[in-house]
Amino acid sequence: MHERSQICPNQTQGATKNMKRFAAIIVAAGSGTRLGAPKPKQFLMLPHGRTMLEQSIYMFQQHKSIEQIIVVRPDGDDLPLPKDIIQVSGGKSRAASVARGMNALKSDAPDFVLVHDAARCGLEASLIDDVLHACQDNYVVVPVMAMVDSLRLKTQQGWADVNREEIYGMQTPQAMPFHAYLELLDSVPVEATDDASIMLQAGFEMRAVQGSRRNFKVTTMEDWQAMKREFHGGFARTGQGFDVHQLVPGEGLWLGGVYINCEHQLVGHSDADVLLHALTDAVCGAACLGDIGQYFPPSDDQWKDASSDKFLQHILALAADKGWILAHADVTLIGERPRISAHRDDIRASIASIAGIEADDINVKATTTEKLGFAGRGEGLAAMALATMIGGSQT
Repeated sequence: MHERSQICPNQTQGATKNMKRFAAIIVAAGSGTRLGAPKPKQFLMLPHGRTMLEQSIYMFQQHKSIEQIIVVRPDGDDLPLPKDIIQVSGGKSRAASVARGMNALKSDAPDFVLVHDAARCGLEASLIDDVLHACQDNYVVVPVMAMVDSLRLKTQQGWADVNREEIYGMQTPQAMPFHAYLELLDSVPVEATDDASIMLQAGFEMRAVQGSRRNFKVTTMEDWQAMKREFHGGFARTGQGFDVHQLVPGEGLWLGGVYINCEHQLVGHSDADVLLHALTDAVCGAACLGDIGQYFPPSDDQWKDASSDKFLQHILALAADKGWILAHADVTLIGERPRISAHRDDIRASIASIAGIEADDINVKATTTEKLGFAGRGEGLAAMALATMIGGSQT
């Protein structure tokens, strides 16, 4: 395997061994259903204000040797991307999507094409350098990562040892001679999971360069949380929120997105979820977005009986547009009843699901006023919330 120091010693970004021409295809046509996010994962916002797709585009834009960038997007209207980015619709498989990107390059064909997954938005300029420096006719270039875990192969007879020294994980971008790969794509099996496998099956050799720990593929929610931490930039803001709703006899109420079956209900224009309202206000504070009343006034009939999770999601989206994501929340319910100890974990899980973070990052507690004031008399419930958001300008 070609180590970085062997491939590009003392090279500056954008320098290459030869005058070959390079183009990049960024594959961003998948639905990303395994992540369980409300939108395709490539369009999720990183803390510094770019989506995963935009961050991947940015890294290739900044590299002087990349002359053209093709984005293979989902079917539909063009994405709001820079005008010099060529957009094509994806196909029914990854290989079909790449083929469409390749066809878009035929009129001004490069010598080599780099194919990259948009979900690997932790790509670094040095890794692009390494791939470019290893490019050579009759080879496919692939960043690889050695396995650090012990490996076992599950068979019908049981578990068998696997020598991890012989197993590597494949990353992108993967680079191929353009014309050779274009010819192969006409007969690609649908199940091909990466470009290197297609080239290897056709008899091409593979050159491996050292991959990057940061260049992992976002597939699960745990991956997404890890990727966000890579981009938080070390900046944090804190916001506080407070809300009150009248408590009256009824058949139940909403707290933190969880329905509590009890003999009371909260009065409000929406569903009166006092915990979510306080947290939404705290996010407004941390992201400098004003207060919750600016966005969801009780005078607006569209919010009549609305579910408060929509409020929190909307404000979190506005905060993300400014480059801020929720990292931690601490919410406190103030009142004599209902008791929430039996519902605490459900409330934490609910808020975490709404906010797109882990339940371990949500704290829920309750207190009383020792029978003092409106809360002590059972006339209402109050809630306080503290939201910590991370963001910054990391590129």
